[in-house]
Amino acid sequence: MQQTSKYQFKLIEGTDDFSPTPLNDNMEKVENALTALDMDLTEGLETVADVIATFSANLGSGGHTCRLAFGTYQGTGQYGQNHPNTIQVGFTPVLFFLDCLEQRKEHLIMVLRPMDDAGSLETYNIPFTWLDNGVRWYCAEGDGQQRNDSQNTYAYLLLGYSAS
Repeated sequence: MQQTSKYQFKLIEGTDDFSPTPLNDNMEKVENALTALDMDLTEGLETVADVIATFSANLGSGGHTCRLAFGTYQGTGQYGQNHPNTIQVGFTPVLFFLDCLEQRKEHLIMVLRPMDDAGSLETYNIPFTWLDNGVRWYCAEGDGQQRNDSQNTYAYLLLGYSAS
């Protein structure tokens, strides 16, 4: 019996006697993979939800309105100080999440304001700047490290506040 190259699913050939065993084996593999993915996503979302709830409770006080912006961008392949990534929003950001959709959980970045310009990205050698209405960063070491690989799509979430 042949198997698929990536996941080793069993392939039924026209000359095989019918047996539910290969189909059941395939479904067990799918079930196990989906269960692991569900657990990873649930744990990640709970962490993000806790952080957002805490910030929104505090940011919504003192005459400020809690604001949230999220979206995606396709990498361009450019990197370095002359080609920074910039995300602009209509409010003052205080919490930034960035992740690669194709490589989930391997490249998640979270930066909390106020920090120095490098913030938590210092370990990645990525200069990071808080703008009045957004964020900017770059990396001289490559487009993947800068989160701007042209083969990847990136998702971001910014939490912040505006007056009124």
